[in-house]
Order: sequence, then C-alpha cells, then structure tokens
Amino acid sequence: MRKVASAAEISIGNLNYHYPTKSVLIDALLQHITDGIIAGFTEVSNQAGESPEMRLRAVLEYWIDDLQRVETTVFFPEIWALSNHHEFARESVEQSYLHALSILEPYVPQLNPQLAPEEAEKSRNSCAHPWRDSLCLLATIRCGSEVTKH
Repeated sequence: MRKVASAAEISIGNLNYHYPTKSVLIDALLQHITDGIIAGFTEVSNQAGESPEMRLRAVLEYWIDDLQRVETTVFFPEIWALSNHHEFARESVEQSYLHALSILEPYVPQLNPQLAPEEAEKSRNSCAHPWRDSLCLLATIRCGSEVTKH
C-alpha cells in the first residue's frame, strides 16, 4: 500500500481512507479497468451500426487491438498471478472477467437464434478464452523481450 500511495503521490493515510484494505483497492482498480473496457466495447458496437455481425466484429477487433497495449499485457498477467495466491484477487478477477464477457451476451443468440441458451453461453465463452490466452502469450513475449534488452 505504501508503494501505491507513493506512486500516486498521496499520503498512506489518504489512500487508506479511500481503500482501507488491499482487496478494496484491487476491486476498485479492476472495476475501473473493466468499466473502461466495457465503455470501449459499447462505443465501437454503437458505431458499427445495427447489424449483429458488424457489432460483434467491432467488439472483437477492439478486444484484439487492446491486446497490443502494453498496459494490458502487463497488468492482467500480474493480477492473474496475484489471484493464484490471494482469494480476494481471485474473486475480483472472476467478477471483472464475467463483466467483460457480458458484452458478448446479446450477439450469439442474435447471430444464431436456434442455439439453446447453454449452447449460446458456450459459444460466447469460446470467443473470450482466446483473448485471455493470447494476452498471457503476448505478455510473456513482451516481458521476455524486455528482459533480453537489459
């Protein structure tokens, strides 16, 4: 918490006032990041027009573009690593992941109305898992290239 306060250039007391525990701070951080991602999804989806195909395409392209941001490829692997050791982080990561997945929810039934609800959910989830896996791979490659530069 001291490092966070120092990086934010605020006192530890001020940080603790707003975020009394590490879990509250991580929850707020993940919520902020997830809200930003959802806002981006919503914006590109709205700009793509009425076609479910074009809206889904816009969302997936936004997601792929986001994978190329250094902030994304550094932050998420770090938070996932933390979630392997701390229950509060695991719960926060799970909630943020479900929140991000919710943006894909309307597209699958629109694109294939014959799917049963459980099949639609499975299809939606299959769109998201490559994003998470690709993020881990890109982070590994980026971190590896940073290590070899030094």
